[in-house]
Amino acid sequence: MAFFGKILAAAPDLIGPGISPMPGIPRDTSDLVSLIRLVFTTAFMFAGVAAVAFIIVGGYNIIASAGDANKVKKGQDMVTNALIGLVVVVLSGLFFNFIARLLGVEHLITVLAIPTL
Repeated sequence: MAFFGKILAAAPDLIGPGISPMPGIPRDTSDLVSLIRLVFTTAFMFAGVAAVAFIIVGGYNIIASAGDANKVKKGQDMVTNALIGLVVVVLSGLFFNFIARLLGVEHLITVLAIPTL
């Protein structure tokens, strides 16, 4: 937390004197952390919903293909790519959490909560 915390604490000073930040840009450390958490959580949720939607559409394409091998292949490719994308999203969330834990800020930024007993 020491190094990363110092960077976050200095973030408002990086703008410089006489330059006002754009409206909505966080001005202190807690707002910046909240913004980072919100952006990453929203992106991961959107990616997950998109992957599920593509799996459903690909499954529908397979069902509605009426035996056409080209349409079945298209549907299978869509489902496969959606599953690969979902795996990439989950792995990137785990990687982000790993980096946050490595920097000592896991209590501030947790994108993908890992269930525990």
